[in-house]
Formats: sequence, C-alpha cells, structure tokens
Amino acid sequence: MGGVFALLVTILVPKDPRREPRNDVKKLLHELAEVLRECASALSYSDSTQAWHALIRGRNCQPLVDAMRQSLRASGEVATLAPAYRRHREELDQMEQSLDYIDLALRNSRVFARRLTSAINHAALSDEATQNIADVLQDTADAVDELSLGLAEVHDGVRRSHLRTARTDLREIAGRLHPRLLDVQRLEGETVVMLFRP
Repeated sequence: MGGVFALLVTILVPKDPRREPRNDVKKLLHELAEVLRECASALSYSDSTQAWHALIRGRNCQPLVDAMRQSLRASGEVATLAPAYRRHREELDQMEQSLDYIDLALRNSRVFARRLTSAINHAALSDEATQNIADVLQDTADAVDELSLGLAEVHDGVRRSHLRTARTDLREIAGRLHPRLLDVQRLEGETVVMLFRP
C-alpha cells in the first residue's frame, strides 16, 4: 500500500527531476576544476607530492560519478512517469551524455596527474614550459567552472550563454596545446602535453 501511495505522489506531485542531477554535475565539475588547479600548482612549485594529491582527489570522484548516474536514472523515471516533467527528458538525456564526457575527463585527469608526478620528479620541463603548462591548466579549470555554471543553470538562455563561453574557451586552449607552442623540448614533457590534449 505504501509503495502505491509513493508512486501516486511521484506522479501527481513530483519534484523537479533536474534538480539533483544539476547539483551533482556542479559537484563533479568543481572537483575536476580543483584537480586541474592542484596540478597547475604542483607544476608551478615543482611539487610532485601535490600532483600525487591531485591524483588521489581525482580518484575520489568516482563515487560522485556513480551517484550522478543513479540520480539521472531516478530522474529519468520521474520524468517518464510525471506528465508535468516529460518535457525535461531531453535535457536529462543531454546531462547523461555530458556525464559520460565528464567521467572520461576525470579519468584522463588521473592519468595526467600520474604522468605529471613523474615529469616533476625527473625535471622534464624547462621553466618556460612549466609556466606555460601551468597557465593552460589554470585556464582549463576556469573553463570547466564556466561549463559547470552552464550545465547547472535553470534558465535556458543563461545556460546556453555559459556553455557557449566554455566551448569558446576550451577551443582556444586546445589551439595552444602543442609541445612547441608551450616550449616543451624533452620527450617526457611532450608526453605530459599529449596526455592533456583532446
């Protein structure tokens, strides 16, 4: 009887199914941006321990990814059952697709942090390359923050504006990601750059 009542409440008076996934995506992208900032700081101070901490922070994001997958599944069910929220199924599908890319970015950030630890330990980067790559990491973290604002935004026009800005920023950053443009001269340093490239 209680289950039937809960189902009726969900159908008749549902909560907005986008709320929880929006909060989850905000947390996830915040963590990704912080991993990138920690890597930038580790590089600037030649601190391999801090790069290792960025790796650990990235590894700790997996439960957040799993929780978001669950909340998206539940939200999709609410959007399917509740007539008032069926129009949000497309947005939830887009969030699910974005989650796949975010998960991939988090995994890549862990690989990058691991390689960065090695590059710092072996002094594989010149001072100019170190500063250039740190700047790229910081700029990428800022673009991820912008992406977070876009994906978590309620108003469609504002969301599109943030997403457009994030896309433009990330495109500009991708154009800078060539070892020669970053003054990288050694093979291990080139590997760091190549791991960060899209």
